[in-house]
Amino acid sequence: MDEKEKREMDLERIRVWSETLMTAVWERYKLLPQISALVATLLIVATFREELLPLTNCVRFLIVAFLMLILVSVIGYLIALYQAEEHAKKNLDNVCNGRPTESANQGLFMNYLPWIIAGILVILIAQIIFLILFS
Repeated sequence: MDEKEKREMDLERIRVWSETLMTAVWERYKLLPQISALVATLLIVATFREELLPLTNCVRFLIVAFLMLILVSVIGYLIALYQAEEHAKKNLDNVCNGRPTESANQGLFMNYLPWIIAGILVILIAQIIFLILFS
């Protein structure tokens, strides 16, 4: 294998791993509003039977919290898509004009937003389980 073939193989590997990474990131962002919506729906349906889950102030707070998480997740997803679009446009322009490409800089908050929302979801779901089991 000569140097050119090795370079082409390395570029193909980079392309495959880059696509895998991007897919994983986008799927993580897309998953958060779906989970929040499902849990909010289940919580609302559970309140239809008062003996299963009475509609207390705590349950109302949980419903509002899940709805807010849906909003934050969708807004975070849209911001991440916009940043990726702008970054791709800038790098395409750089490649077409023979300039070096730039690495993506999303910011610390946007990098950890899916983990923050997932942590809040876990806490809220645990609280719902506690309410159902002990009320």
